Amino acid sequence: MLIIAHRGASAEAVENTKSSFRAALRSQAHMLETDLRLTRDGHLVLHHDATTRRLLGVTRIIARQPLKRLLMLRYANRDQILTVAQLFALVQGKLAINLELKAAGTARALLEQLERHPYAGMLLISSPHLAELREVRERGWSGPLGPVLNTLRPATWEQLEQGRFQFVSLQKRLCTSQVRRRLRDLGLRVFVYTVNDPADMVKFHQAGVAGIFTDHPALAARTLRALPQTLARYLLSRWFAAERRQTHDHRHPERNQES
Repeated sequence: MLIIAHRGASAEAVENTKSSFRAALRSQAHMLETDLRLTRDGHLVLHHDATTRRLLGVTRIIARQPLKRLLMLRYANRDQILTVAQLFALVQGKLAINLELKAAGTARALLEQLERHPYAGMLLISSPHLAELREVRERGWSGPLGPVLNTLRPATWEQLEQGRFQFVSLQKRLCTSQVRRRLRDLGLRVFVYTVNDPADMVKFHQAGVAGIFTDHPALAARTLRALPQTLARYLLSRWFAAERRQTHDHRHPERNQES
């Protein structure tokens, strides 16, 4: 199962910053995930929200600002907003990167960027906006492509069947065994977000998902390394719990009759 550092190691440093991605590179993650937005003057920057308010303390709409003005702002850790070109230079092909397209226009800008400055490693492109994904494919992108899903409606399944996708990024509450089987029948790899609890990391590993997005990639790496012992402890606890129930039922048969 792949460990995907969600906006970098975002539990250790401010998300989508140089510090967060450096921490992710140290964490034994297999892949980075980040969010792309387009500035007014056509630069691709790494920022999840449409505005800077949550992370930078002042309200600036990314799409209405030139890069120069955005670079005047500082996160709490004093990092600046990163461009996708800076991320590529930082990572240098060492890890795969999942680029999530957050808004209209990012598909075209990204593919133009890649023509001028290709990334040295593997890239995946994802988005909650199917129109952006269609444009990526129509412009000739042959790499892995997949939608970000937080709902599953009948129309969603039709789009998945017709979309020429290789994977889906799936909200964890939707990741039931039935959904996983149906997605696998369509030939889609399942990446689950956002998984920060070690118990959930073990659960999804056992379920056979292709990868998890996590804010804690180092914790995920430790959890998976210890998985044989973790699984053994889990099975033992289940066995002891069953033994206790059986002993209780044997001692109190009248309770079983009442139920």
